[in-house]
Amino acid sequence: MRFEFYDAHLRRVSRSFAFCIPRLRPRLRRQVALSYLLFRVADTIEDSPFAAARREELFDAFSSLLEERDVHGAERFAAAFEARATDAERLLIEDLPVLLADLQTFPVEARTAIVTTLRSMMNGMRYVLGAFGGELRLPDAGAVDLYCFFVAGLVGELLSRLVALDRGLTLDGPLLVDAHRFGRFLQKVNIIKDATSDRALGRELLPDGVEGSLRRDAEGAFRYVLRLPPSCDDYRLFCAWSLFLGLFTVARSRNGDGASSRHEEVSAMLAGIESIAADGHALTAQFERAAASLPLADAPAPRFVPDTRLRGVTTKLTREQLDELGVVLCVTRPALGRTDAPSAALSRRSAG
Repeated sequence: MRFEFYDAHLRRVSRSFAFCIPRLRPRLRRQVALSYLLFRVADTIEDSPFAAARREELFDAFSSLLEERDVHGAERFAAAFEARATDAERLLIEDLPVLLADLQTFPVEARTAIVTTLRSMMNGMRYVLGAFGGELRLPDAGAVDLYCFFVAGLVGELLSRLVALDRGLTLDGPLLVDAHRFGRFLQKVNIIKDATSDRALGRELLPDGVEGSLRRDAEGAFRYVLRLPPSCDDYRLFCAWSLFLGLFTVARSRNGDGASSRHEEVSAMLAGIESIAADGHALTAQFERAAASLPLADAPAPRFVPDTRLRGVTTKLTREQLDELGVVLCVTRPALGRTDAPSAALSRRSAG
């Protein structure tokens, strides 16, 4: 599949990632783009106006399609969203048969990682919707952290697995914790940015205390960027751009700035990040300036404890590492493989 096909969809559903993903090397670029588009299909189910039972059917149908070459099933799935999704979402779902066919061409380890992550994400979405009456109305910052674990932290973990597979590297637990913080920070930025429109749709994802955790997650996200080795220079730039775009968005949101000249500001900022992406000291100085507007880190959010309905979530994190993230979860841990050495970093040498 030519990347232009993915890029057209990315530009419709996410301008930020449409800008960042093309900087990755071709094989990783294709895997990350397809993963993101499949995650957006799951988001569309979560956000759909269907009754809870119908949403469950759609989650089940999508999960089944991930392993099947069922073009007609994919077409029936797409038909369910007619007039129930935005134009961009509907176009994406109509192309689901093409996306799923391309997924089947991926190396088995990458394909398994993507499918496992997507199913874990959807099981988390099901839990959150069921726990709060079928609507995304999160009561406290602990519930937000759990929700972000499912819809963004697991994505950070997947990205780490894909880059490790692509470059023949190994992973360690501390890096995966910060990969989750990287995803969680970006998700909280979206929550803050979209709070007004979410409330208009009956969703509440920004209870008191969420903004106080931004600095802690941003610092973890930045540690993640710094630890990526020279062989991951393209992925390091992808992550650095995503992180600094998030910091830029938060600063503008807190200042109440309008959108005028935003494109020029963003372009200049990203060009500056690209010029120093390999220089840890310069990047650190830039991060400290960009993060200065974030509130000081509050005490950790109270842990939200899921009940026994939560099942089918897989992560490579240990219980101790989940505890570090403030997440209480019964999880399945996949078997260790070449990307999972328990004490090895994401590098064969130190990453500066």
